[in-house]
Amino acid sequence: MSRSEQAELLRQEYARRREENTREETRRQREIVEKLPEVAQLAAQRQEMIYSGVRGILSRKTADTALPERMREYNRRIERLLEENGYPADYLSPVFRCPICRDTGYAGEPIREECECFRRELSRRMLAEMGLREQTEQSFETFREDMLPEDVTVEPAKGQHMSQRALTGFIRDHCMRWVDSYPNQEQTTLLLMGESGLGKTFLLHAMAKRFLEKGADAVLTSAQRLQEEARKSYFGREESSYALLLAAPVLLVDDLGSEAQLSNVTQVFLYELVNERQSRRLTTAFSTNLNEEELRARYTERVASRLTDRRNSLALTLLGEDLRRR
Repeated sequence: MSRSEQAELLRQEYARRREENTREETRRQREIVEKLPEVAQLAAQRQEMIYSGVRGILSRKTADTALPERMREYNRRIERLLEENGYPADYLSPVFRCPICRDTGYAGEPIREECECFRRELSRRMLAEMGLREQTEQSFETFREDMLPEDVTVEPAKGQHMSQRALTGFIRDHCMRWVDSYPNQEQTTLLLMGESGLGKTFLLHAMAKRFLEKGADAVLTSAQRLQEEARKSYFGREESSYALLLAAPVLLVDDLGSEAQLSNVTQVFLYELVNERQSRRLTTAFSTNLNEEELRARYTERVASRLTDRRNSLALTLLGEDLRRR
């Protein structure tokens, strides 16, 4: 489900929440009328005083300077009586969960934007849609350089030597900048290469989380699931979400190369996906255990060249020892 669809469902939920709040306020007012008529009478007098003050301002164009203090006195009396009878002092106050937006989902003046509570819940739902937790450990904020080996030397380019920790941190920074520049990336495709256990999936999940925090309509999937949806679409016998994946504003595909090879499907669907998304400048990220030579052997030259072409793609290779074995 896309971000816009999830947001619409959440707006409907907020509307239902406001209706529930109104019903609860009405129930509390009726309860107090029945059980504490003195409090109900004070509340009615307070309301009439507010109306009188407003009418006075409209008729005389001047404010009643004593009104605020009289309001505070009524509030103190009402709160004291409520507490003396075992009720919270704010029992007759408006009911809402978020004090900022009052359960409207929007806050700010004069420009109204999504409230933090709305964005947080929407992000949680989108992460759940992706199969991630809201507090997932796989995020840029939880990236631990000290867990990476400093004593392992790698050679990312001929004659260039650095530690595995330095290289991984360097690639992490590239990934962060790439996400943060959305939707204006110079290269709309990012390819993370490297053997198993070097942190590719961690970085892909961290990017997914950051995209959602930015409000991007992001989808995280596996290469196996992507191919399965493409197969359904290709043969046209089953309902498929391939068209939605093809058009997603942000698509992140994990473990490219792990999917089964299907004749006349695998290479065709991947070329169509990469070509279509690059042509439309849609943001796409892949992680794979394959190197460039293996990509060519598996997917043909024209697919590999699309994935590694520096004009459209940022290709990053992780090197070093399998972190899961350390």
